[in-house]
Amino acid sequence: MDTERNVFYVGGRRVKLRDRIPLKTAPHLPKLLRAVEDDYNAIARLGALLVEEWEFDGDPGDIRAWQELDLLSEIPVFAVEIGKNLSQRQEAAGVPKG
Repeated sequence: MDTERNVFYVGGRRVKLRDRIPLKTAPHLPKLLRAVEDDYNAIARLGALLVEEWEFDGDPGDIRAWQELDLLSEIPVFAVEIGKNLSQRQEAAGVPKG
């Protein structure tokens, strides 16, 4: 299901997030989300879990592909867009903020 809520653009390139994130694939997600604030490598690890497809070189599930993204113009956009998407999805599911 390709809904706009799971699609965003980075530098004009389309990025689609996974519709589902099974617990077994990301049991450490809360810890990773906290680490994103201080660690750009955590953004890459989070993105590798959440991004299903993209128009960048390499496999978005491979952390090595993330290492090639621009630190100033691409990684921060991923951080913001992934954060917004996760917040919207949690809100839609009725998860309290906090």
